[in-house]
Amino acid sequence: MRSSTASPSSPRFSYFLLFKEEFHEPIAAGLGPSPTVLSVFSFFVQNDRDYRTSLWIKPTRLDDFRIVTIESGNPPERPERQRTGWDHEDDEAIDEYEERLNRWQIERQRWFDLERIAHLAKLCSTSHISDVVAPLRGP
Repeated sequence: MRSSTASPSSPRFSYFLLFKEEFHEPIAAGLGPSPTVLSVFSFFVQNDRDYRTSLWIKPTRLDDFRIVTIESGNPPERPERQRTGWDHEDDEAIDEYEERLNRWQIERQRWFDLERIAHLAKLCSTSHISDVVAPLRGP
């Protein structure tokens, strides 16, 4: 497949989801199909903010194929315990709810906000490590 006809749904061009559509062709000319994660991330961080989308992404590593695919969208919302009746006899069992909540927490950790990634990368390239770690730990 030629880079000019590639799209984010093309197998080796899911990294296009990090960039605005009008820049896909020139970016593909530079990075090509299936670039390394380091190449894509470096390009993402080092180039003008106007190139980037402001999405949430979920990268998935596929070791058998030696690739990373990227999905875009929104992270899942925290599940609520299911209530079915007035007397709560048929409510979702607490252990079932906790299991769903655990699965949600695992899935939620797989999603990243591109703006936060870019900000963190810039901090890492210009700051001492203690300046970067402190904001991540919170107050």
